[in-house]
Amino acid sequence: MALSDWEVGKGQRSCSVTGKFFEDGEHYHSALLETKDGFVRHDYSEDAWEKLEDKNQFFSFWKTKVQAANEKSKKLVIDLDAFYAFFCNLAKSEDESKILFRYLVALLLVRKRVLRLDKIEHPEGKQETLFLTDMRTKEPIELETPPHKPEQLVEAQETLNQIFDCQISPEDF
Repeated sequence: MALSDWEVGKGQRSCSVTGKFFEDGEHYHSALLETKDGFVRHDYSEDAWEKLEDKNQFFSFWKTKVQAANEKSKKLVIDLDAFYAFFCNLAKSEDESKILFRYLVALLLVRKRVLRLDKIEHPEGKQETLFLTDMRTKEPIELETPPHKPEQLVEAQETLNQIFDCQISPEDF
């Protein structure tokens, strides 16, 4: 499935259960449900999230808050725990687009020092391989650079921005 086939909605600023709109500064929970067509995002108020019985149904979830218009920053602000969980959950995927997501998220986590880049190898006739260390678990990670076209990177970046309500730009990788 191509990235362009996925239609992950941006946060709606309202609870998927109650329909209540979130106010500036209000905390809420976002969750990704994996379907055969890709990821579907759901947002939950604190109360609705607490009452939700099966959180294991989600591919990934995180707590966030509505950013007020006057809080905008030029600095890349991402929820490190959410990106880290997303990265870990993508580890066993064989889907090409998910492999590309994992690679991009890894680059962001290196930038944020959650993962450490130890070395890069360029084996003859093979894709570049990144050798990383997970700074939380101290486990080594080998990550092959997935084959991709520039437009796929742009699509993946835009999809990550939609999923996580952030403003990742090409300079962030």
